[in-house]
Amino acid sequence: MPIVDRQMFVTVLTSILLLLFISVANSASFDCAKAASQTEKFICGDAELSRQDSTLGEKYRQLEKSEKLKKAQRQWVNVRNKCADIQCLKTSYQIRIAELESHYLKQQYAGQSQKVTTIKEENWNNGAAAVVRIKVPVDADSNWRQFLTIKLGDKVQNSSDWVLDSNGLAMIYPFIEPNQSYKVEVKPGLKAVNGTSLARPGEESFTSRQTQPSVNFSGDGYVLSNKIRRALPVTTLNIDEVDIEIFRILPEHIGKWIHYSYQDRNSYYQLNHFANETKMVYSGRFPVKHQRNQRTTTNLDLSKIASLDQQGAYVAVLSAPGLYKNQYPTNFFTISDIGLQLRKNERILRINANSISTGNVLENVLLSIYRGEKLIGQQSTNELGEAQFESFYSQGNTLVAQKGQEYTVIDFKRSPLDLSAFKNPVSRHQPMQVFAWGPRNLYRPGETLDIFALLKDFDGQKTAK
Repeated sequence: MPIVDRQMFVTVLTSILLLLFISVANSASFDCAKAASQTEKFICGDAELSRQDSTLGEKYRQLEKSEKLKKAQRQWVNVRNKCADIQCLKTSYQIRIAELESHYLKQQYAGQSQKVTTIKEENWNNGAAAVVRIKVPVDADSNWRQFLTIKLGDKVQNSSDWVLDSNGLAMIYPFIEPNQSYKVEVKPGLKAVNGTSLARPGEESFTSRQTQPSVNFSGDGYVLSNKIRRALPVTTLNIDEVDIEIFRILPEHIGKWIHYSYQDRNSYYQLNHFANETKMVYSGRFPVKHQRNQRTTTNLDLSKIASLDQQGAYVAVLSAPGLYKNQYPTNFFTISDIGLQLRKNERILRINANSISTGNVLENVLLSIYRGEKLIGQQSTNELGEAQFESFYSQGNTLVAQKGQEYTVIDFKRSPLDLSAFKNPVSRHQPMQVFAWGPRNLYRPGETLDIFALLKDFDGQKTAK
């Protein structure tokens, strides 16, 4: 489990995923070692163009090859080969990929009639929206908005605000007002990609959900290096400003207060007790740029706060001006350049220590495992920045890594990884798909990247050799 800020984790994870799929997603549809023409050399020499060629090849393979389609593809290749520069090729590929995508949808939905399946409120782009779902994708080139009407009470809303989902199966009116009465109508004539049109109109009235302004931390367990930009992410809804108070935690009190993470809100009385036993080092207000009725994540820049230049453990308490509640979100974090990666099972806990700012291995980092304030075990990292504890580590719940005046703290009994803020990747169904993974999610420069893969069929079963 990496102990780095979310930006660094996303960067590393994205890099590894790119490596995992580079042979599929980032390569041309032909062998670049045999590239002969100028067009082929352009494709192999430009990463974006190479991906476009691979995407086009994949989409063409998915289509049923009629003589008309084969002729059109040959004509496109001839036109493409007349391009004298990379930008011309990129534009040509972009247009042709869109055409093949349209062909695919026409084949996929051939013979199906258009139908409205649901009209209701849904979450979209971190906000509430009125969503019309249909059976066959809308023809995006048609004037589809003219067939939609949405009313707030008796007032007709601006039809130009409707947006079409990327798959064409949903028409979305975003950021509707909370606790209001809406009526949505879909008129006959809405054109689908397969040439059919909606025959039966759709209509639905609903009252949108009631929402309240809110503010919360977007994660926990952060390690903020004072050698790079320091920031804490917060998520808000209809909030213009946030107040933050930061308290410094003495090393001997870490075990007592580490549970003040984003997973728990703490009451006014608990925070009074906490404030009496700790020292506040900063109190300030930050503006939040947001769109009405849309949840927004903002990184609060702490880099210029002098009182946070000192390494150590801190707890931040978050609130919104004028929004008084019984409980307030808190977040435990450390200011340190010691980055940790933990991997554990029932038998062993393995730890790697690296500098957050440089990635260099950190030797002689003192690692201490605690349960509350009781020491369970202690040792230092070796010349490779590695250390491991046997099964007795499970008696503890907190790891403190210290080198000089710096120390990083992690509660290793919490959830090992929270990816709830990231969208799941979506890929089109294929007869065969590759499931790839690696044994680690962080690597140092010069280390070998191990990749494992299983080839699965359309039903998720292992394919025959």
